[in-house]
Amino acid sequence: MKKKQNRTAVMQWIVPITVLLLIVIVLLINFSYSAKEDAKEIVEQSLLNTADQYAARVHTELEAMTKAGEPISATVVQYWNRYRDDQFIIQMLENLKQYTSAYMVILSDLEGKAVTDTGEKEDISGETFFAGASLTGQKYIYAKEGVRDRAAIISGMPVRSKEKTVGYLFMFYPEERFRNLIRKVEFDNLGFYAIVTEDGTIIEGVGTPTKFLEGDNILDTLSKSNIYEGNFEKTKLRFSKLSSGIVGAEYQGERRTIVYAPFEINTWHMLIGVNQSYVDELKIKESAATHSMIWKLVAALGIFIGLVMVINIVSKIHSDERGRILENKADTDLLTELNNKLATERKIKEYMEECRKKPELSKALMFVFDVDNFKKINDTMGHAFGDEVLRNIGLELKSEFRVSDILGRTGGDEFMVFLKDVKDNQVVTREVERMERLFKDFKAGEYVKYSVTASIGCALFPQDADNFEDLYKAADKALYKAKKRGKNQIAMYTEADASIDLEEEKRKSRT
Repeated sequence: MKKKQNRTAVMQWIVPITVLLLIVIVLLINFSYSAKEDAKEIVEQSLLNTADQYAARVHTELEAMTKAGEPISATVVQYWNRYRDDQFIIQMLENLKQYTSAYMVILSDLEGKAVTDTGEKEDISGETFFAGASLTGQKYIYAKEGVRDRAAIISGMPVRSKEKTVGYLFMFYPEERFRNLIRKVEFDNLGFYAIVTEDGTIIEGVGTPTKFLEGDNILDTLSKSNIYEGNFEKTKLRFSKLSSGIVGAEYQGERRTIVYAPFEINTWHMLIGVNQSYVDELKIKESAATHSMIWKLVAALGIFIGLVMVINIVSKIHSDERGRILENKADTDLLTELNNKLATERKIKEYMEECRKKPELSKALMFVFDVDNFKKINDTMGHAFGDEVLRNIGLELKSEFRVSDILGRTGGDEFMVFLKDVKDNQVVTREVERMERLFKDFKAGEYVKYSVTASIGCALFPQDADNFEDLYKAADKALYKAKKRGKNQIAMYTEADASIDLEEEKRKSRT
């Protein structure tokens, strides 16, 4: 018999594990097919992250220079208006150049009459960057020729006095510094980098010479390209909305994965072009790692299934005991550690069913009681004290009655005691007196001793009722009778109580 049970237990595991194994194999095959697509997403995300990092690096460098210029602009205007102290102004411009990444700082009036950080007076009214400034706020300007034939990214800002613009402050960020900032082999040594505007205009490009940057506008070039990854219209829209993105394109035999990310200054984007062959190599490596992982998962799954079978056989002996422990926890009221309502009802019904099969078990006694004026206890002493009262009642019940008796908390302050195998009326009388004594001198509270009383109803099984529902109603009617008599007492159910409409009586008492 035992061998048959063990064989059945093993079969119960073999069938679901076999089904699970088949499902996992199908999933792994599907996962293998999708590994290529996953590798593509991982590589593309790596490219996007790199573009974002480069954009953030340049943005941080330029913003640091610009932020340093703001207090200088505010200070310069005071000396400009009050003292015309050129030497002090020049000193401030020199300090700004010294402590930032600017290679030159120029202060000019609205007509372009300017002074440099070295004290030289110049007329910059004809310079492209000055003509295009019209600064109402801080702005970045790219000057291919810069000043003195040196390309630069220029941070320009108005100098204001009493909300009126009186001049401009220009800080020249060297193009070669920008080149050095992004001249890093992140992927292969054939990549190119560029700054482009929202409409695709190429401001500056560095890295390997490429046909993609031979024109003036990257979007024009892409419109003539064969787009094999992504979508040209979506790329154009992302540029206009200053969003990050990625597109694969072939132009005049050159295949590139092009990644772009906004600088968050002006409407410029950082753009990176990586050789498609290098990107394909990365995808293959990533996919190979995924396939290796799949085989490892298959091996691990086989080991796991073997272990599960062994552990299942070994642990079968202990599982029943653990189940009983968990069942007890589920049946227990956390506050009093008695049976909860559901467990109390279930255990009583089980005993009644057993009595029908074994008449020799004879009688049983049900007590239903609740604490008198419990709401007043909570209102005057606090809910914490009320909980302590309920806990103490639980302790008293467990110490007073047998382990085999069914003790439960069935409501907020309502308890039920079901005494099994009450053999005769003498035992009934003794148990009723025991329950009555329980609350004669019952006090709760560690520091403040509070006398607690209860109203108790009692009914006899199977004399008063032969099923749980009717027996509970009988005990509840007896409980109501005890309350009606003035509380703090016990009442037995009698035949005269059978005609009582308990719900109607309770409604009358409330009105």
